[in-house]
Amino acid sequence: MKFKRIFSLLAVAGMLTVGFSACGDDDPEPGTGNEGGDPSVGPGEVDPSVNKPLSSTDAGNYLDETAVEVANLFKPEDQKEVVDVFNNYAEKYAEYEFDEDDFNFEVGGKSMLTVMAKSMVKGMSGDVASLSRAANAFVTNYNVSFDMIKGIYTPDSRTETWRRDPNSSDVIFRFGSTEVKVQVSGGNWDLNFVTEDWDYDYNYETNNYEEIVYEDHYNVTVPKNIVVTVTESGKELVHSTIESNLDRNGKNFRIKTNMRAANLTLDAVIEGNNSRVTESQSLLVSGTRVVASTATVNGSNMCDEEYLSELFEDDIEDSQARIDNTFRDGSAMINIADRVQVKATMTKIGTLMVAGDYDGESSWNSHAESDAAKFAAALANNVKAQMYFGNTDAVQANIEWQKYFDEYYAGYGEWMVEPVIVFVDDNSRFTFEEYFGEARFADAINKFSSLFDVYASLWK
Repeated sequence: MKFKRIFSLLAVAGMLTVGFSACGDDDPEPGTGNEGGDPSVGPGEVDPSVNKPLSSTDAGNYLDETAVEVANLFKPEDQKEVVDVFNNYAEKYAEYEFDEDDFNFEVGGKSMLTVMAKSMVKGMSGDVASLSRAANAFVTNYNVSFDMIKGIYTPDSRTETWRRDPNSSDVIFRFGSTEVKVQVSGGNWDLNFVTEDWDYDYNYETNNYEEIVYEDHYNVTVPKNIVVTVTESGKELVHSTIESNLDRNGKNFRIKTNMRAANLTLDAVIEGNNSRVTESQSLLVSGTRVVASTATVNGSNMCDEEYLSELFEDDIEDSQARIDNTFRDGSAMINIADRVQVKATMTKIGTLMVAGDYDGESSWNSHAESDAAKFAAALANNVKAQMYFGNTDAVQANIEWQKYFDEYYAGYGEWMVEPVIVFVDDNSRFTFEEYFGEARFADAINKFSSLFDVYASLWK
């Protein structure tokens, strides 16, 4: 695994994907658990003017106005300092390499002993083929921890490499007047996983090609609390935190991420156990909530790693009932600017996976059309979604499903399934492509196009 090439990119840009922290003038010590707020997902103020179903035309106008309001919250000049820092890194340092010795996580060398030992047990229990597979299996072990990479990294323009000074308890990147600092605290938890790759080699003694298996075994020590900051000339532009914990014995986990970048704030939490997994997140722009979402999945054995790995080893059709029981049902909600809410529920995920696992090419599958119809019916029975306006209880539209033929050329194409929006007021039906087009949403499309052009210009 090529850690060293991507390490600096992860250190510098990774904080953009871990969530945003609440704003505050005083930064607490890392790992105290108080660096970021919980997601703001509660219901907002109710708008009584939309406490009734609107016609498809009026609803379109309301949605268009909502999109324009959201776009107006984003002003590129607010994030220019942050963009400039990352633009500078991307242009000058993204291709810099690291010293091989700084990123040597391999331990124990390449060995076949572990696989052979496991295969010997299997062979004694009747799986004789595992013994021959073990003869061509190579294992590489890796240990990865924060202590192995901590230090101060500075760019060497002559060799286009990052030079490491190990005399630091943090990971610090310094380039120009920019500093990216990663601090950890609160102990660790271990993440273990295995990746496999296959190749074939010709055996001249047997005159046959033999399969060679390469296994990479990783033991990653993950800090429970991580704080990432980006400063420019001493001014903090980004403050990010990750608090995580995995309890394998108790079969539960929790990950909380927060990040503040300029006037953007995102908070997110995902946690779960064997019977329930929940997620929530919110995005604020200059203190105004733009998006909030929640999701919940109920079931059994959802945090049992061994059970899950076995569950998806079998053919989907054979595992359908078990998948249905494991991920029994779920619900989700997204709230856009306290103006538009979409709520959905789902059941029988295994049934949906089986129904959706068909070949839609009509030239290869004579039953493609009926298979698509069956998938649409399965979605109709197990996925329910409604749209609301203004935090009210008035359903504006329902989401249904239908088959359709995507023609490539002269009758050749694929049978697929698409969502249909059905408005309660007049029972009018539209595909998403029909409804969310330029004619109905010209103002929003023009606004976002202009906004995109301005943001793109910052990177030139």
